[in-house]
Amino acid sequence: MRLSEVQRGRVDAPRRTLVYGTHGIGKSTFGAMADAPIFIQTEDGLAAIECERFPLARRHGDVIAALGELYSQPHEYRTLVLDSLDWLERLIWADVCEKRGVESMEDIPYGKSYVFALTQWREALAGLDALRNERGMHVMLIAHAQIERFANP
Repeated sequence: MRLSEVQRGRVDAPRRTLVYGTHGIGKSTFGAMADAPIFIQTEDGLAAIECERFPLARRHGDVIAALGELYSQPHEYRTLVLDSLDWLERLIWADVCEKRGVESMEDIPYGKSYVFALTQWREALAGLDALRNERGMHVMLIAHAQIERFANP
């Protein structure tokens, strides 16, 4: 790279947004105020929010199917809100365990379970990128912070 190649200006591409915070502060409500939003819900937390949403995803495949519908079917939605990433992680872990025939991620030899989960994460992220890059949709991801006490020894 050279200084002579530096560019200036604005790129009007759809936004990627991560909304990260503690429980109950309005992350999903904020998502519902986005431009023409549709929710993919991996947790059951939208009951009090007026919004359009897919049925609650109970498996990783449900999330992938919803991404595929938004990619391949005509619609007027401008923003995808994935609520939430931490519950998607649980669905991915359940999928890995089912495919490997184990009860828990810890039943898979050290470190391998999370390597196996990368395949599902990459599939979901590729779907989100396709919606943004090829369908022009904004992508909003919601994630939860958990406050933990720390006692200094």
